[in-house]
Amino acid sequence: MRVYRKLRKVFPILLCLIMFCQCSSNQIEVQSTPSGADVLSPEGEKLGQTPLVLSGDTLVKAVRNGRLNLVVTMPKFNTRELWAEPHGDDKYELKLIPLDAGYFTQRFLHEFSPQVNEMARQLLSIQGNLLARKLKDAELGLATLQNQYPNLAATFVLEADLHLIEGDKNKAKASLQRAISIDPKDAAAVRLLRSLNAAGDE
Repeated sequence: MRVYRKLRKVFPILLCLIMFCQCSSNQIEVQSTPSGADVLSPEGEKLGQTPLVLSGDTLVKAVRNGRLNLVVTMPKFNTRELWAEPHGDDKYELKLIPLDAGYFTQRFLHEFSPQVNEMARQLLSIQGNLLARKLKDAELGLATLQNQYPNLAATFVLEADLHLIEGDKNKAKASLQRAISIDPKDAAAVRLLRSLNAAGDE
């Protein structure tokens, strides 16, 4: 038991020595597009900026549990993490993506595209029923969608269309006001409400 305890204390030191000996003769190059990104160790220590060649003690700092583990970060760009098995003279190239509107749009579509597609399908179905004057089907579709997404302004614009077809302008205005309260930038709702108010003033 005592021997086992001693081995447990000595083993991490031996592992570090082995890794140091292995890394001392190797080097790893890290590049990024754009260049000038900070390269951090697993502990968050800055090892340098890209393009960066890691070797010796610096390379040892970049290794955790026998694997290369680095974080490459740059302001206004997405942070990348690099996990790899060090084999010797390795070279890694990382592309950093700007954190602009396009990035977040693509991320949103990637993560929520099934949900967005289903929502769009239901909206188009309701609109089709309104055009075909299938008002009961449109009303049922609206109730279902509003129950699923109570803060979706587009459903209240379609609801206003339904009330207009039924000849109830007051209900249509109420639906449009609800849509605008959810999304003040909904151009369709603002335009239609302005048109109804103007017609009422005549």
